[in-house]
Amino acid sequence: MRLILDAGVWINTSGRLFLGKAVVQLNRRKVMPRLGYGFSFARNFALAAISLLLVPGMRAQMPPNSSTTSTPIPGAGHDYLGEIAETVNPATGSTSIRLGAMMPPGRGLTLPLSFSYDSNGVNFVALNSGGVLWWQTPSNTLVSSGGWSNSTPIVSFNQINWTAYADQGAHPTACFAYINYVYQDAHADRHNLNLTTYNEAGTDGPCTYYSPAPPGFGYAVVTESGEEGSSSYPGQIAASLPSNASISPGPVTVVDADGTVFNFPLSTSDTLGSMATSVEDRNGNLITISPPTGQGKPHSYSDTAGRTALQDSGFAVSPETVTIDGLNAPYTLQWTTLPTPSFSVTVVTLSGSACNFGGTHAPWDYGQYTVMYGISSLKLPNGESFTFAYDQTYKVINKMTYPNGGYIRYVWGINQQAELGAYINSNPEDQCSALYGVPVITDRYVSFNGSTEVLHQQFAYSTTWHIGTPTYWTSKQMTCSLFSERVRV
Repeated sequence: MRLILDAGVWINTSGRLFLGKAVVQLNRRKVMPRLGYGFSFARNFALAAISLLLVPGMRAQMPPNSSTTSTPIPGAGHDYLGEIAETVNPATGSTSIRLGAMMPPGRGLTLPLSFSYDSNGVNFVALNSGGVLWWQTPSNTLVSSGGWSNSTPIVSFNQINWTAYADQGAHPTACFAYINYVYQDAHADRHNLNLTTYNEAGTDGPCTYYSPAPPGFGYAVVTESGEEGSSSYPGQIAASLPSNASISPGPVTVVDADGTVFNFPLSTSDTLGSMATSVEDRNGNLITISPPTGQGKPHSYSDTAGRTALQDSGFAVSPETVTIDGLNAPYTLQWTTLPTPSFSVTVVTLSGSACNFGGTHAPWDYGQYTVMYGISSLKLPNGESFTFAYDQTYKVINKMTYPNGGYIRYVWGINQQAELGAYINSNPEDQCSALYGVPVITDRYVSFNGSTEVLHQQFAYSTTWHIGTPTYWTSKQMTCSLFSERVRV
């Protein structure tokens, strides 16, 4: 990776200061490190050539981390663009917002909380339940919707289903596997746990011997794993299932780099993920969590001092109130409905005939839910508020206004041929390999007083691909042009 900054400053014909041009370029290495994206002050980024494409047999909850769905993860030192609580990832053209709540300190262990937004994962392509590439629904869990989430620890998974036929097809057997375990930590960052199991784990049967492996599953049983890493950014998360896990997807135990243990009951009924029920550090300090009984239902924390540290009236049920011990008023969130995006991208088919998702954004597959929601305002305990507006085409945030009236606003467009979607199986007629575009920030404006925009950043993106077997990108580049209003003395 190289970063080139032209530090020249001059006035152009429009009377604005042109502050120079920055170029961020990534070149493919022989060994690609694990994805790690970041935000706020010192974070890491990388890009993947292919998003993980699987066939879920049930409602998707949190998508696996990839270049189009990653959330910020603390890592190895790349500075990101951004202001207070806001960060733009120049590698993916996405934005992340973290508005931290004031949690009371516990005895040795405090669980943080933030109201968090990630544009990555709002519009992404993966395989749908029919086995074809399709625009997917944003992360939708007990505490996430429309790109927003409350940073409560939660684990979700996907179930895939298939049928095995023994005795020349005379005896069909229903088979299922649990894959795509994803963990959201207390900072709202997502981690792939790399756990898998299936209904005949540890036994011999028709699901093992009389059917080809379905997409996304190779009959591996992995009950102890965690987030992968690299030499420069080691994995920080360990995870495990019971050694005999087969017909149930849980319980799941997650251990972070500090040795803090998070317990998730996780059963087949947890179609919106499973919230942690307990958090315990190495010294035995314990936080207990009373999870909601469903989306929009109340939940609460009891901290190490035995206090009810947090009470949430119900995620995304407007007005949502989050009451925190020691504060004289709650956080109050107003929510608004997000309609389906309405954009098209160019799809370049490289091989196969199953690339039939086209370029037009399909309706979000809500399943049992009818709408996705976004926060329109967040009122702080001191009475001041943040407000948020959304792009009418891409349904992602295009403006965040701070309590003092200053704001950040974005213009969104398409980064053409930025991603590779691939679906390969034993049937050539069902295969697909295609390049497609994704929404990115093309312009970012900053105003400190709510009227004058003092900074304008303009982004341009390009990707160079090696087309062949396999197809992969060789370099990705983002060019940032900086402009500013003249300062009058």
